[in-house]
This record gives sequence, structure tokens and C-alpha cells, in this order.
Amino acid sequence: MPREHHATVVLPDGAVLMMGGEHYTTGALASVERFDLKTETWSSAPALDAPREKLGALALGDGAVLVMGGGNEAAGMLSESERYVPDACVVAPCAAREWGAPRP
Repeated sequence: MPREHHATVVLPDGAVLMMGGEHYTTGALASVERFDLKTETWSSAPALDAPREKLGALALGDGAVLVMGGGNEAAGMLSESERYVPDACVVAPCAAREWGAPRP
């Protein structure tokens, strides 16, 4: 999928995730694509919880990705971050102001 204003992050296994962004005809994207360096192939990954353009992403030590910031046409600037788990079918949204709070 062509996109701009996306986030890209390298996972511990060397794969690259291209997350969110914007397509010039459809607006903000929730889609995530994975590039496998070993096979040089692209594949779809589970989508983000919310479409986001101009977002940031940070690989975490446990293999998850912290997705933060950005916005979309429906919600404007987003006040929630997401803890994205690349190999899972579910993402876990969390309020940005609560990110530092202890987790159960």
C-alpha cells in the first residue's frame, strides 16, 4: 500500500514494520505491513486500533511496539497510545497519560 507520514520500526528478529500513515486518496491508515529481510517479502500484519498518520513508534524489549501520537480525520489528534503486538491479532490501547502506570 502506498503511504506517507508513516512510522517504521525494526523488530528484534530483524523484520521491519511499516505502520499507519496516510494514503492520498483514503486518508489516515490503520494498516501495518511487515517486511521480512530474509525472504525479501512483504506481508500484512494485524491493523492498529485506530488509523494514524504522523505517528511515532518504538520497539520495546518484549517484542511489542509502542505506537504514539498522530491523528486522523475522524478524531483529530489522538490522545491514546497503543501497545502493538506484531504477532498477535489484538492490540491493547492505553491512555497516553496512563502509560507510566503499573500494569496488572
